[in-house]
Amino acid sequence: MELTLEQVALVGLVAAALAQIIKLLVAKFGKEKISRFWITVAAYVVSCGLAVVWMKPVLPPLDDPAAFVAQLLVVAGAVIGFATLIYNLLLAKLLELIGWTAERVLGK
Repeated sequence: MELTLEQVALVGLVAAALAQIIKLLVAKFGKEKISRFWITVAAYVVSCGLAVVWMKPVLPPLDDPAAFVAQLLVVAGAVIGFATLIYNLLLAKLLELIGWTAERVLGK
């Protein structure tokens, strides 16, 4: 699965919105910095949501429980794979927008 140009643009808009929300939360609660863990979690949750919306996965019928679980794992794997693609793009843009460089994140 690949992202279309419209989807890439939407990921950029979502990253900008998340960056503003993060900046607002930091300003509201007066913290000097926010943990990268929470930014990563938020980015992956949003990525999973976008993947589900864009893929529109169809759940298999519940005829045979073993076949259901097998098909469910196939569908979940496809959604998680697509979400990871979105996450990589989203996180890179998000970290750029909030002013984090690789040196700051890695502590160099």
